[in-house]
Amino acid sequence: MKKTIEITGFMEDVKKIQVISFMNAFSEGVSGGDAAFIEVFKRINLKNHLILTSSLGEKLCRQMGLDAQFVLTTREREFGSVMITYALRIIVGSVQAFFLPIPKVIYVSSDILPDVIPAICLKIKASFMRRKVIVFQKFFHLNHKSRFISYYMQLISIKLMNLYADRVSTCSSISAGVIQHLGVKEDLVKINHLGVDDELISESEPLNEVFDAVFIGRLHESKGIFDIVPVWQKIVDKLPNATLGVVGMADRVFKETFECQIRKEQLEKNIKFLGYRTGKDAYAYMKSSKVFFFPSHEEGFGIVLAEAMTAGSAVVAYDLEVYKETFGSSIYTAKCFDYSDFADKVLCLLQDENLRLNIVSRAKEIAKKFTWSNCAKREYREISKTYTKKIKLSPSEVMKATKKS
Repeated sequence: MKKTIEITGFMEDVKKIQVISFMNAFSEGVSGGDAAFIEVFKRINLKNHLILTSSLGEKLCRQMGLDAQFVLTTREREFGSVMITYALRIIVGSVQAFFLPIPKVIYVSSDILPDVIPAICLKIKASFMRRKVIVFQKFFHLNHKSRFISYYMQLISIKLMNLYADRVSTCSSISAGVIQHLGVKEDLVKINHLGVDDELISESEPLNEVFDAVFIGRLHESKGIFDIVPVWQKIVDKLPNATLGVVGMADRVFKETFECQIRKEQLEKNIKFLGYRTGKDAYAYMKSSKVFFFPSHEEGFGIVLAEAMTAGSAVVAYDLEVYKETFGSSIYTAKCFDYSDFADKVLCLLQDENLRLNIVSRAKEIAKKFTWSNCAKREYREISKTYTKKIKLSPSEVMKATKKS
């Protein structure tokens, strides 16, 4: 049973403020940004919350327990071409925005244009009708240039943030520095670290099958899936029976390329593709593995690492700058893109149980501060603070305004 935030006085009354959220960039699987949006608003538990999204986004929200009203931009059974799908969602979402009611808060769940452009259209409508509204914009991390479409959509969005956003909320000082370097005003930016569902993790049970390591994430190049086989080959050279479980969702091309790598190196017995898992099922795999194996190339925070730390799996990852801020020495890091160093770090943990348990113990303590309840409280307070400052109302005036809305 999910707990909602305990809020009293002024904060309780602000809950009546109508919020329209944009989650129109959802593709497939569950990204950190999607998880953050859903988990935060499950705990804020708004009564008047409308979400503009696709049929896939609505399905995910309902599956993860977010109760809201939905306006759908596109209806599809699976995510197709990025360019075509996103272009259609931008057009349809922008038209729909002009027919939406004007809220008090516009919450933009990502920095991708299918969310940003319709949100701007709604703010333009509010300005035209001389209605006061705040825009609360989320930013997680800047994609690598190799992800051409996403990268340049983000650059456009970041340039627009100074023009329409009243607050930009990001998940680390690294991400904050990136957008400030690209021109976003420092006073617009607020850092709110993300979290995990610690209650659900504690309720999950380990499997009967034990893996030496497990990878859980989107099977995408940016998550390091093509690093998995060469690294694990080096581990198998030292430990021939070492097993790695791979959990995640992938499009056909990435999945076939990954499976071809496994066959080429004859690692079918050592690397097992376990399909897509979420919630307790995913946490069960974390609890059933000695090492959490995560060679991701880019992260805004690393939610899945915090989940693995909470579940008691020792984490090995590349030495990304953001991990130093969030997790410090509670995870074992290897030099970026150095397969030999990564394999050596995994082998150290598999061959030294005392070292592994020491890492696990330290990680569990660090992970305690990263919960969705704490994240939601901070997000909620910042939305309320931004609204009050923007509208220039006292708490008592806000209460009167919300009672009328």
